[in-house]
Amino acid sequence: MTTTRRRWPLVLAGVAVVLTVIVIALAVAGTLFVRNNVQVAEGTSPDRARAAFETALRPFADTRPLLLIGDDKRPVLAPGAETRRNPGTVSALHILAWDADKESLATVTVPMWLLAMKPGPIAFGDYAPGGWDSGRVQLDVKDLERHGPGVVLDVTAPDGHHVLITAQ
Repeated sequence: MTTTRRRWPLVLAGVAVVLTVIVIALAVAGTLFVRNNVQVAEGTSPDRARAAFETALRPFADTRPLLLIGDDKRPVLAPGAETRRNPGTVSALHILAWDADKESLATVTVPMWLLAMKPGPIAFGDYAPGGWDSGRVQLDVKDLERHGPGVVLDVTAPDGHHVLITAQ
């Protein structure tokens, strides 16, 4: 009976060590993931930003976006978007955002497997400058895969901010 009592502290210490190692590994993996998938270039000139957007659009023969921002500042499906079926598979969403005030260009890559873990639709209005509402459009990962690679949203705000989201 006394040997059983002596083992419990060792078992609990072992479980605590394993959990600590798991937490540290997850923190390191998360940091590396963000470091590899998010880049912000401060001090980017408007000409260089424009060139970056042109380069991002170049791989797509059909540059018509899947979503448009309506007059009420809500994303809506573009005319003909229901029938858009670009060949290929979608493995990630690429977000290119230009902040005209700070002259910074941000590039974010979000893998589809990560988006698939998100419950519910993707709120594309959250990426658009000016706090635009996402209430009307209900797109999820399966919708993006069905439509195929291409431009999802390309919007420029009156103040010069520009956001381009592509599915690649």
